[in-house]
Parts: sequence; structure tokens; C-alpha cells
Amino acid sequence: MATSDGFLENGEVRHMHLCIDDDRRVLFMVTTMRDDEVVRVVSIRLASEEERGLFKELTGYAETHAS
Repeated sequence: MATSDGFLENGEVRHMHLCIDDDRRVLFMVTTMRDDEVVRVVSIRLASEEERGLFKELTGYAETHAS
């Protein structure tokens, strides 16, 4: 997984993540942490071509099939 530094949006600190799902597709996800230490997923989607390229650059993982 590749994770960004935190950034402030809508009054809360959020992080962007690039990760792999069970089907080995690269996903783009944004999360925040709530007061009770619960991680909240703000959004999740398939990574764009550019994001998949960045993930390959950072981790060496290349998706074998685009969705």
C-alpha cells in the first residue's frame, strides 16, 4: 500500500491510499480517522492509469489486466 501525507479537507485530516483488492486491481481510497479511533472510508474507486503508474513506480507492482 502507498499512503499520502495527511491533508485537511472538510475540517478533518484525510489520507489517500493506493492498494490492491482481492482481484489484484489497484484501487484509490481516501480515509479519515474518527474520534473513537475508527477509520472511515471517504471514497474508494479503481485507480486511474496515472495512479496505477505511480503505484508501480512506488511498489514495483504492475496490474496485469486493466478494468
